[in-house]
Amino acid sequence: MQKETKPSRVKTYKPFPLATLPPGVRDFVEHVAATTQTDSTAAGIACLAALAGLIGSKRLIQVTPEWTEPAYQWLGLVGYSGDGKTNALKKCLAPIKKMQAEYEQTYREQYTEWQETSKKERTLAEPQPKILITCSGTLEGLSSRLRHNPDGFLLHSDELSGWLKSHGEYKGGGGSDAEVWIRLHDGDGLSKELATDRLYVARGGISIIGGIQPAILQKQFTEERLASGLAGRFLLAAPPDRKKKLNSEPIPPHIKERMAEVYKRLENLEPAHDDFKYCEPTAAAAERFKEFYNRSETQRYDLPPGIGKSLVSKRPRTAARFCLILHLAAWAEGKIKSQYDIEPPTMDAAIHLAEWFTRETRRVIDKNQPMQQFEPLQAAAIALEAAGREGCSPRQLHRDNRRLFPTSGDAEKTLNGLVHREQAHRIEATGSPGRPSTVYRWLPHADDEIGDFKPTEEKTTPQNGSVCTIGTESDL
Repeated sequence: MQKETKPSRVKTYKPFPLATLPPGVRDFVEHVAATTQTDSTAAGIACLAALAGLIGSKRLIQVTPEWTEPAYQWLGLVGYSGDGKTNALKKCLAPIKKMQAEYEQTYREQYTEWQETSKKERTLAEPQPKILITCSGTLEGLSSRLRHNPDGFLLHSDELSGWLKSHGEYKGGGGSDAEVWIRLHDGDGLSKELATDRLYVARGGISIIGGIQPAILQKQFTEERLASGLAGRFLLAAPPDRKKKLNSEPIPPHIKERMAEVYKRLENLEPAHDDFKYCEPTAAAAERFKEFYNRSETQRYDLPPGIGKSLVSKRPRTAARFCLILHLAAWAEGKIKSQYDIEPPTMDAAIHLAEWFTRETRRVIDKNQPMQQFEPLQAAAIALEAAGREGCSPRQLHRDNRRLFPTSGDAEKTLNGLVHREQAHRIEATGSPGRPSTVYRWLPHADDEIGDFKPTEEKTTPQNGSVCTIGTESDL
């Protein structure tokens, strides 16, 4: 007789670590979340993607003399249609799209003038568009843009499923497109042979942001593809949906203007061309990263083969890239003076952000059961964790979420599923009239925990000469 396999633990959602963001970015994210009535994760991820796309490879972080990383990140938001994530993304990307529209207008004017000049009188090369953000995800379309914008840009795809399906790997082909895209994630340029042409860009990369529906995620983000293909490069998050009310409160103009200034300053960073410019951790920051790397490597070594091992192995690279992004964002806000010296508080924030993304990505793709089973388990686990020692009865769970638990019996069945996973106690109450006869209490586990990030205060001198604190609330 075969021994019954215990189901995997259900990981509960942990809030996006807003405290890791520089103050101006954090203020903007909080206001976008409030205006769109969405979890701050959607706006937080969108802003990180925007910052990554603007930095690209204009600056690299030099982790060791032989190890550098660009800022490119591939980020995905998982959620159902109508949950508000698209609206949050649009608000966070609006300043970049406005800059892109201005560049497009300038390009059209320059191209018209160039075209109207006779060939004999032309003294300048054909104008080329400057690209900050694009929605076109075909390699043929991107190759020309990347050739003239080698420090990279941001690809915004409303639905990542369409983008994923467009590659050979997801159409049963040889996966050649996937290999090309992986090079773009690494900032190593583009090279692909076509039937009648050859696409080639010596260097450059692309950051990606987009959404994906839960049911489609399960079909496309399989264990094999996550471990070795394009999907494994994505950092994913599935923030909880929120019930919304009509909201007419806009984002304060000074908050939007401050974020637009950060974007503009990063966009104006001197291009790298062929002479890369490096941001380096100070000795203390490098020591923090070394400790984190060794801890991650020990964990990776001890894990069995699978997506968990794959995610942990990529975590140091993720942290290094976030460190570069957070550092330059803080510099663009005027919170730090040196563009090139990365201090310990920024390294601590990047490490915490990488750990959060690793855990959240694992939570999102750790769905060994159909979606109709997984979603109630998640909701029940979150409710029990929030209830603490008071516990939660099936009737309470049913009343709080009638969509997922139409009856108390449905709620009880789901709660018993958590007991089977050794994540909850079932307690028969003996006592007072009016009290539930049966309550369930959450059983915490060390593997589920990720602490809150507490910024380290470090005095620095910003460009205006006044003193401020990195990572703490302060107005610019």
